[in-house]
Amino acid sequence: MNDPIYVNKQNWISSRLLTLRHDLKEKIGDGRKSNSLIIGSWNIRAFDGGMPRLDESYH
Repeated sequence: MNDPIYVNKQNWISSRLLTLRHDLKEKIGDGRKSNSLIIGSWNIRAFDGGMPRLDESYH
């Protein structure tokens, strides 16, 4: 279902996620050990800065 304000939202979100996956692979590379865990974090206090969350944020 297309959002009239956010045209092609599903395609845009999936494209951004695929780009993120590609960029992470480039940055991390093949040097990561198979039994390792990568954890990302952010300042939870400033999680959204008071702004409404975008749908892509939930994905």
